[in-house]
Amino acid sequence: MIEKELKYLLKEENYKKLYDYFSEYAEKKRYDILTTYYYDTIPYTLIPKVVFRVRDDQSTLFLSVKAEIKGRLPSENSENLQISKEFEYEILTYDTQKPDKIENIFTKFPLEEEQIKSFCKNMELICFLEKFKKDLGIRANYLDLIGYTKTYRFSGLLNLYNIPFELDKTEYFGKGMNRCLGLDYELEVESEKTEQFESYISSLFRKLNINSNGFKRKVERLLEYLDITI
Repeated sequence: MIEKELKYLLKEENYKKLYDYFSEYAEKKRYDILTTYYYDTIPYTLIPKVVFRVRDDQSTLFLSVKAEIKGRLPSENSENLQISKEFEYEILTYDTQKPDKIENIFTKFPLEEEQIKSFCKNMELICFLEKFKKDLGIRANYLDLIGYTKTYRFSGLLNLYNIPFELDKTEYFGKGMNRCLGLDYELEVESEKTEQFESYISSLFRKLNINSNGFKRKVERLLEYLDITI
């Protein structure tokens, strides 16, 4: 799947302005807490071109692999636009507590079929990982966790412009760390109508007196908080 996302880093005060505005005017509102684990080889060979991550939405674990796409149309040259190819597979679902059999993947994610089968029965995912390892020439039998994020997400639909939005407050953590290394705020809009929606967002920002702080992917911000240069 080709994913197109507009991303805007925000100051806390501007995040609060948007939060209040969306709370009043948006529809289909929902609130989620997402924990995302990022992996790579050691030394790093995937990031920044390929992002390998496991996302936990408190009931389901997903594997998500994103590969950045460089070639763009003239209408897609916005500095706030990220275009990537995404592969997403369900690892497993759980009720209230993650099963013990998956605890090891939060330090190392296995790439060998037999190890994956110990916690996942999704053959489509298993076949994808086999091809992924071969295509990228990964010799190791696993990927190492480099860090994780916890995102408090407010999402919905801004009915006036029919814009789907995700307003994120994200905390950043290193491997095995409970101490938050950093915190930031971001607005994301995923849609094929990026040129049209970017114009609407610019109009909304002017209306609310909001300035964007540019754009960086979450994994890039995580690396900065970890003081890792790739």
